[in-house]
Amino acid sequence: MYNLFDKFLSDSLTPEEEDDLQFLLKDEKNKKAFEAYLRDLRDTYAALQEPSSVKAYYKIKTVLGRSKHQPTKIFNINWFKVVAIVLISLSISYGGYYIATKQSETPVINTAPLITLELEDGSIKTLNEINSEIITDSKGKKVVTQKQNLLLYSNEGGHEEEKLIYNKLTIPYGKKFQIVLSDGTHVFLNAGSSLRYPIKFLDKFDRDVYLDGEAFFEVKKDAEHPFTVITEKMNTRVLGTKFNVSSYKNEDNTSSVLVSGIINVYNASENYNPNKAIIIKPGQRAHFQENNIDVEQVNILKYTSWTEGKLFFVEDRFDLILKKLERHFNVSINNTYTALNKEFLTGTFETESLSQILKTFQTYTPFNYTIKGTIITITK
Repeated sequence: MYNLFDKFLSDSLTPEEEDDLQFLLKDEKNKKAFEAYLRDLRDTYAALQEPSSVKAYYKIKTVLGRSKHQPTKIFNINWFKVVAIVLISLSISYGGYYIATKQSETPVINTAPLITLELEDGSIKTLNEINSEIITDSKGKKVVTQKQNLLLYSNEGGHEEEKLIYNKLTIPYGKKFQIVLSDGTHVFLNAGSSLRYPIKFLDKFDRDVYLDGEAFFEVKKDAEHPFTVITEKMNTRVLGTKFNVSSYKNEDNTSSVLVSGIINVYNASENYNPNKAIIIKPGQRAHFQENNIDVEQVNILKYTSWTEGKLFFVEDRFDLILKKLERHFNVSINNTYTALNKEFLTGTFETESLSQILKTFQTYTPFNYTIKGTIITITK
């Protein structure tokens, strides 16, 4: 939504985007968010105390005055063209977002540690997403090929060992990464996650991987070798399908969501039993809670859109939203306004900054916040 605001102010909306903005502004809450956005700009210009800034201040103030007296809920886009002209004349770029001076904020600086790959011999390789290289072990033997944000394991050649050889990929907050396993299975790993897996699957073993965090799997079909995602509380067993698993050890929120095919889920404290495992169908979510597995029909996009860089919230509790924001932006959020944790909010974000997202939620339920580096504090 804020992306459309920014493009409007820079007079770069396409006809389709202008229609989208008109539609969004039919909603009273979105309209208020737009007004707040303009007020923030107005306050900044007033604070700068420069002739050009003061001029912009009065232009925006005039526009806001008009909007308050307009009887319809739909903004007339042309009213705000004057704002765009002012901003262009001042050559001001907001980089996709604006931090209000009324909030006590300093920029969020992403200091996420590097992605790491732990090899079988205990050595640790740091991965840079812009690199493409062949990764070798301490003896100089090829382990895997990196192509930027993707690790490609080969099924060719193989090794003579009778045991499985494992690697462990760890993704810090603020990052995402992908793996293609030796069987062709494609794995998308979310921020704050780690996956332990064989560098090559052997015929005499099932295909087992160990997840802490969240990952989306596109499993290569192999009827003779079931593929199992093992987590702390619930395991997910498949033959070949697409599904999402979320199981962060520091959160009581383990679940599996099926996109296509069929999966079996069962308690991680038990061995797999086909007669006791719960069958999940496409569009369903298995949720482990209080030692039980519940199944519900869900909107798949809510659980898979993160693979496309989107944040998708549908009637989600505020405290759970904050945890996702922490992982996505590599920040620490301290919410002292605990009553907010029970609020349920909805919103979809793609290119918005953390500040923009918090401002959007402020239009639904009032609160204050401060940003100091990577520390965000929410207050009443």
